[in-house]
Amino acid sequence: MDTFWQIAGFICFLSLALPVFGLIGGGLLRAGCHLVGVRMPGYLKAGLIFLLISAAGGTSAFILVYLMKAMVSGTGLSPTMGSIAGQFISLPIHGLISAAAYVFFLKITWRQGWLVWVAQLGIVVAVAVVIGLVAGIVHLPIKYQVAIFAAMILVLAVLLRQGWITLFGPGSSWYCGRLMPASAINGEAETFRLKNSPRSPASISSIS
Repeated sequence: MDTFWQIAGFICFLSLALPVFGLIGGGLLRAGCHLVGVRMPGYLKAGLIFLLISAAGGTSAFILVYLMKAMVSGTGLSPTMGSIAGQFISLPIHGLISAAAYVFFLKITWRQGWLVWVAQLGIVVAVAVVIGLVAGIVHLPIKYQVAIFAAMILVLAVLLRQGWITLFGPGSSWYCGRLMPASAINGEAETFRLKNSPRSPASISSIS
């Protein structure tokens, strides 16, 4: 009976964890595609691709870690060293699996697939660095915390203003501001309005 409840609890955990994990991973994949300039897949498709890659990459990493620990056990080295070596070797293999999946599902080139994977890896590393910095900042005096967080907000505002970070994807005003200054956008809009005005010479000549 205990085994039944354990299996049922594990199934319930998977039913809740997999959608959340797929949603986060899908967002990460879409962000990587956006940074590389590849057309972003839908959230559902991106989440399913991420889960598939995670299953394949996790299985290969588990096998490599097990083999490396078995190999170093007879050499007198610590099993931890074998585990670290296995994880290090599994990283490019995970990249190869990811690139192959992107080429197959997203219909992109191998170069673009590798770049998408590298972009995702960079995002994960950046988030880990930020979390580590925040964890260290909370132990500082309150005046230093306020100063550091104010500087972080200022840097984020500058990055948003320059268009190096977009909040709402390619269709946002930040992205438009990065591609073309606001004055140029307004100038083109005014030119289009005058050209298509019923009283403009261009429209009169086209009618006649």
